[in-house]
Amino acid sequence: MAITGIAPGASGTFTASPVNSLGAPATLPAGVIPVWTASDATVVLTPSADGLSCAVAVPGTDTGTSFTLTATATMPDKTTPTGTGAVPILALEVASFVINQTA
Repeated sequence: MAITGIAPGASGTFTASPVNSLGAPATLPAGVIPVWTASDATVVLTPSADGLSCAVAVPGTDTGTSFTLTATATMPDKTTPTGTGAVPILALEVASFVINQTA
């Protein structure tokens, strides 16, 4: 599934699928767990126990337009395969009006 973005105050779930150098599915060695990071320090990351998915929450006060999400693993041979994705922060557009009586 393509990355479509997250609105401020909302969250999304992302997955990291290991692939080999030819782009074919691969399996991580036992005990290797990817670490997730975001270029926006206000974004809250909650990775799964196996590190292959991560819930990402964008605070309602975030004024950015996008951030880079990264998953990195340290392999037994000390190589560090990495994957990144650009995640748009979706603008909240006016959808309606709330009408209140003030007097």
